[in-house]
Amino acid sequence: MQVIGLGVVTRDDGGWDVVVSRQGAAPALGSVPRPTVEAVQQIARRLLAPPSSWQDQDWRTHEARMGRALAAVIEQAGPPAAAWARAIGRAETLAEPLAVLVDTPSALQSLPWELLGVSPDAPPLETLGLGCVIRLSGGAGRVRGGQATAEVLVSRLGNHPVLTCVHEAITVACHHGRTSPPRSVPVDPGATRVVSLLVDEDRAGLLDASVPTDGDPESTVVEGAELVWLAVCGASVHAAPAPPERARRLLRHGTAAVLDGDIPLDVEGATALARGLHEALLQGGDLLGATVAARASVRNHRVASPGGRWWRHRLWIAQPADLALRPWGERSSPQLGWPAPAPCAAELLGRATVYAELAGTLGVEQLAEGLLDHAPPELSTLQARISRHRGHLGRAMGGLSLRTQPGPVRPTPRLARVARSMPPGFTARMLWDALLAERWAWGRWLAEDGASGPVGAALGMEVLGGPEDGRRLALHPGDVIGRDSTRKPCDVPLYARTHAFDARLSRRHLRWLGDGWVHLLAPADALERPDGRQDGPFGQLEVQAGDLLQLTPSTWLVAVDVPTVPRQGVLTS
Repeated sequence: MQVIGLGVVTRDDGGWDVVVSRQGAAPALGSVPRPTVEAVQQIARRLLAPPSSWQDQDWRTHEARMGRALAAVIEQAGPPAAAWARAIGRAETLAEPLAVLVDTPSALQSLPWELLGVSPDAPPLETLGLGCVIRLSGGAGRVRGGQATAEVLVSRLGNHPVLTCVHEAITVACHHGRTSPPRSVPVDPGATRVVSLLVDEDRAGLLDASVPTDGDPESTVVEGAELVWLAVCGASVHAAPAPPERARRLLRHGTAAVLDGDIPLDVEGATALARGLHEALLQGGDLLGATVAARASVRNHRVASPGGRWWRHRLWIAQPADLALRPWGERSSPQLGWPAPAPCAAELLGRATVYAELAGTLGVEQLAEGLLDHAPPELSTLQARISRHRGHLGRAMGGLSLRTQPGPVRPTPRLARVARSMPPGFTARMLWDALLAERWAWGRWLAEDGASGPVGAALGMEVLGGPEDGRRLALHPGDVIGRDSTRKPCDVPLYARTHAFDARLSRRHLRWLGDGWVHLLAPADALERPDGRQDGPFGQLEVQAGDLLQLTPSTWLVAVDVPTVPRQGVLTS
């Protein structure tokens, strides 16, 4: 996980001062003028008070506009744009989730920062599976004496039918997570890790009795919990946004994180969030991953009402380190933080993990081995294709050397990226379909129709196979790709963050010249194109999207038609 701070304050002239910060780097400061601010506020007013006739597509259109407008604030602020681009690049190339901690004064907290876009022409960060936006509020952070009990507590304040549905969803999640069902009776303060407070919208005032107040010497059941979910449920269509004061009070009294909605939740949105949140937590996920899973569960239901939109659910924290808390600890599972899979997918992941433990990496190759052991009927055809192409699948891991012994199993960038986009309850077929749908990758051998579609000049390169499978290389013209080395470093080292290395890979093997051109500084094994294969290429080459450059028998790069960084021209040597 990488954490980046985004601070925004209003200036006297109506513009905003913007700061993007990350640990170990100087803050990047900038500002935007009043017209930019007014454009953001105009879109936000429409989104926060929509007409009742909106359908899901209307919501998505305006949510995308909101995300682009918020991203434009960073883009136009000057220095913060470069810091933001670097963070996005790391999230894309290393599959390292990005937690954006938004810190704003009260007057700006009603804005839907959760919709922050990757760039002014790209969708919201969270919908791309790159990370999520978290609200930062001053507080004590986690302070709790003694050992917390690993259980779920549900306190129902009211009799609205929505509360019954939400309570049942939490109970089902506990069953799937093989933990005790949620308790509905008071427990000792600080003894419970996750607390859900469910209340009728007409009786929301009752929450105040369960939330500690400043200066109140008495503890309450929620004080010291690792996560509290404040769920006000009802059917109001145009309820006024709720202030975040309850969340702040909980944080000041030692709760690590608070998830709340800014308006009453409808039955579909509330039950979807309850299911996604608790299933992720009970699999051993951390607070960041569980929040992403919960909001994805709501998003996948496509509820066309204000109380059913995913970005209405805000996670508040006091200390960034608390995002890594795992209320149910480390459950020996490589898919920590992913949505809970269906039993068939869980079985496949379990079999693949046996092979992954030998390599320290869980990716397409290990999933393929697991599918060869046993395949459900709907994947029998894929099993046969995997058997035919087993040589392609095994060459990367078999040809690498170990610099250290494999540690805990980690997913490859491709598998991590795809798995985070899966809905709760995803099946083995859904996982494989998503993996093979990634253009120019494993589908060239394993998909029914192979890699297809029009091709053009390569705009970037992606690793295919091995522990860095799916890593999208952030390349500027002139950058050199090669083996990680302190003696003769390159710009883009391969395998630097893994336990493995490729002894046959040159320290400076390939120079990226720009769109469509590379310069091989050392001979490659082969260049595979749809119209044929070229053995031993060397020197300057033109490459198109879909071309497979085999630098060594174990290190393969595929040319892709998606750039990872803005490019300025093309080098010629």
